[in-house]
Amino acid sequence: MKKRFCKLIPAFTMLVLLFTSCAKEPTVSVIEATIDGYSVTFSVVVTDADTYLWDFGDGSTSTEAAPVHAYVSSGDYTVSVTVTGKGGEATATKAINILPSVTEMLSGGTTATNGKTWVLSTGYVAGVNGGSVVDNAMFVMLPTVENVLTVIGLGYEYDNEYTFYADGKYVVDVKNELAVTAGIYGMVNGTTKDVGNEYNTLGIYAGSYVAPASATWTLHEEDLVVKAVVNPVGTDVPVLTEDRTITGRKWVEISSDAFFGILDFPSTRKFIIKEITPEKMEVALFVCGYFPDQTAWNVPSYFYHLTYVPKN
Repeated sequence: MKKRFCKLIPAFTMLVLLFTSCAKEPTVSVIEATIDGYSVTFSVVVTDADTYLWDFGDGSTSTEAAPVHAYVSSGDYTVSVTVTGKGGEATATKAINILPSVTEMLSGGTTATNGKTWVLSTGYVAGVNGGSVVDNAMFVMLPTVENVLTVIGLGYEYDNEYTFYADGKYVVDVKNELAVTAGIYGMVNGTTKDVGNEYNTLGIYAGSYVAPASATWTLHEEDLVVKAVVNPVGTDVPVLTEDRTITGRKWVEISSDAFFGILDFPSTRKFIIKEITPEKMEVALFVCGYFPDQTAWNVPSYFYHLTYVPKN
């Protein structure tokens, strides 16, 4: 009996080796990635695989066969998957790019603990910067110039800072207790401190301002309906006003007592984002500037088209 058992051992060993040698090595094809904002659905076609190990390139992993992963911020990531089977393992990699959302470009995203601070650019681009009536076309009819605040004697107001946080917090820092202020607003509230020089025909001055202890911002994507002066260069009393609808644009609403860009009546506590990248933001600001009709002093009459850049 003992001899017979000893004869079986080599036979069993050979059988194990035979099956092991016949186990197929897993294969893995190209990784597929479907990107929806910051969420990515991954999949891969494999054969002879029992387990999966995904590395999403941001420190996160998964053992699911077809995982869905949410990235925290934009950027380039190298994703890899290693599959394991009875015959060994195989690995595939793929480079993906997550584009920044408007919220991330505006605020720096959730990883920017100090938010993102914007200041008015001293540059000028024809057809981009200047003034227009309040309408959806936003065609710039009134050009400005490079370093416009300096030209009109208010160059020190380039130090106004506007900081957006991803959680909706908003901070205005005007540095010298003076803010760029719409002329009629400053007159009505008695806050105008400096009207600039003889070249200032823009209707904006420097006025005293105390920022609120707390403020917020909200990004909107729906249409914006605003009551506006139809002909801001006329002299009619009463002046004709009508609702103007802004479509196809994202816009930001600022909480009470705060402002962005130009301090004006509460009807202007919002601005249109015309274009935004991580390096610049082109906006249309509502400005109340129709003087002949006192009942319309707080009604937006112009868009001021300005460019802001991140603070260095």
